[in-house]
Amino acid sequence: MIERIFSAEELDAAMENIIPDIFSGKVKALAEAYGFGYPFLKFFKADNDTIIAVYYGSAVICGIPDEETLYFCLSSGFGEILCPEAAEIPVGLSVETLNIMEYAGGSENNEQLCKHTPYKEVYEILKDGFDIAFDDWYTDTCHNVRHGVSEVLTLENKATAQKMFDIDGISMISLVAVKKEYRGKGYGGRLIRAISAELCRQSSVFVICEDELVPFYTKNGYTFKNNCIQIRLK
Repeated sequence: MIERIFSAEELDAAMENIIPDIFSGKVKALAEAYGFGYPFLKFFKADNDTIIAVYYGSAVICGIPDEETLYFCLSSGFGEILCPEAAEIPVGLSVETLNIMEYAGGSENNEQLCKHTPYKEVYEILKDGFDIAFDDWYTDTCHNVRHGVSEVLTLENKATAQKMFDIDGISMISLVAVKKEYRGKGYGGRLIRAISAELCRQSSVFVICEDELVPFYTKNGYTFKNNCIQIRLK
């Protein structure tokens, strides 16, 4: 059986025995940023102690999902699911294996990163790396930044990345992009090393990436941790 979670107290109790990882971090970050009063964000608990957070139809699962949990997500109309590798995947789904990479480099950082670049300028960098609409990105990002969950960082107005959260000793970095005309000149590596070096002083730092980006992160101090999967309806 899968039950709805309606409050922070219920979520804390449901996650009491869960070992912190990037999935629990993502779930808690959503709860901290938005709380429990928005219709586009819902939380659920399954009998096998997995936790499901659903944000605008995209689900994040904390814990190893069983077949019942995945069918619940699909029957509820969730079009995308990010979760640890599952033993049983329902047929008729598109499944992509992604890499979880952990920062193993040093904590020295001599770069001067900007934490107050205007969102329009950040987006001008970001759109060169991601097919993302400004309004969608801006609404979500500024809300998370305002609530202290995320932080947007830039390097010389040529590269950008976002600290998605730093919770329970787990931190995650995403949305790393470099302006087209400055690619191949080391800006992305300098940026990711600087952010990771700062975060690793108090947390374990992770990224999720596709296979083609593994060499980039390996070059900049990351090592392969394990795989996760992203499931989509075909």
